[in-house]
Amino acid sequence: MTLTKQSSNRAEEIRKKRTTGSRARSRPSIPNRGNKSTSAAHPPILGRRGFVGEPVSQKRPNMKKIKRRFDFSLGASGAEMRLPSLPVIHLGWRLVSGMIVTGLLYCLYTVWTSPVYLVNFAEVEGIERITWEEINLVAGVFDKPIFIIEPDKIQQDLQQAFPELSLISVKIGLPARVLILVEERQPIIAWRESEQTLWVDIDGFAFPPRGEPAPEITVESIGSNNQTYLDNLSLEEVNQSQFISVEMVNAILSMSAKSPENTPLVYMPDHGLGWRDQQGWDVFFGRYDEEIEIKLDLYEAILELISEKQIQPVLISVEHLHAPYYRLGQ
Repeated sequence: MTLTKQSSNRAEEIRKKRTTGSRARSRPSIPNRGNKSTSAAHPPILGRRGFVGEPVSQKRPNMKKIKRRFDFSLGASGAEMRLPSLPVIHLGWRLVSGMIVTGLLYCLYTVWTSPVYLVNFAEVEGIERITWEEINLVAGVFDKPIFIIEPDKIQQDLQQAFPELSLISVKIGLPARVLILVEERQPIIAWRESEQTLWVDIDGFAFPPRGEPAPEITVESIGSNNQTYLDNLSLEEVNQSQFISVEMVNAILSMSAKSPENTPLVYMPDHGLGWRDQQGWDVFFGRYDEEIEIKLDLYEAILELISEKQIQPVLISVEHLHAPYYRLGQ
C-alpha cells in the first residue's frame, strides 16, 4: 500500500514538471529593458536564422578562385568539348607599376647599348688646313652613345687644340650624328722669333703653322717681348688676345709692298718695322704706316748721300721725319 502511494506521488510530480515546461516554452518571455540583470539572466531567443541578439559574424567565407570555363562545339552534331578551366587573375597596382618600371629599364638598356645610337665619327665642314682626322681625334666621339655627347666640351677642346679656328659650332642629331662647323683664320704674315714661327691673320691673332700654303710676307722679330706668347702657343695654350694690333698688320702689309723683292721685313721694339737691305744695313720706318710715302722718299735721299760719301752704315732710321739718322757702328 505504501509503495503504490509513493509511485503515484512521483508520477504526479513528473506530470506537473512536464506541464510547467511546455507552458514556459509556449509563452516567450519579454525581457525587462529597465532591469539589466533580468535580461541578462534569460537565454537568447532561438529564431529561424539563429539566436536573436547574437552578434553577426563579419568574417567573409573562404571564396575559391573563380575559374573561367571554355566549351567548344565539335561540329553540327551538337557535341561539345570542355577545355581545362583557367583561373581569372586579378593584377594589383604594385605588380603593374613594377612591370612598367622593368620595361622602362629594359628599353633604356637596349637603347644605350644599341649600335644604332653609337657615333662612328664627326662630320666636319669648313676646314682647309686642319685635317678631318685631327678634328675627330680631339673631339673624341668615336664609339660613344649619342646621349653622352657634350657639344660645349667638344667646342672647348677644339678651341684649345686649334687656336686658328675663329668659329666652332657643334650640333648633334639622332640617331648618331655629330656635325662640327668651323671657320679657320687665314694667315697673311709669318712671324719669326727665337727660332719659332707663328702665322698671323688680318686681325692680329697668331697660331702655329699648319698646312699649306704658307704666307708670302715674313717678319723677323729681334728683341721683342713676345717670347711668353710664343711659349704658350707651343704648349697649345690658347690666348684670345691679339698678338699684334690691327694697325701693325696694316703697316706690315704696306711696308711689304714697298720693300725690295724677296726681302723679309724686320721688327725691333725700339725702331719699329723695316727691312734688311741687301747692301748690308737695316732700315726702319717706325711702328705704323703713317706718312710711309714721305719716309720712303727721305730714305732714297739718304742713300744718295751715303753713296756720294762712300759710307757703309749698319742702320738707317727714318722713324721720325724731322730727325732721320744713320749709324756707322754698333
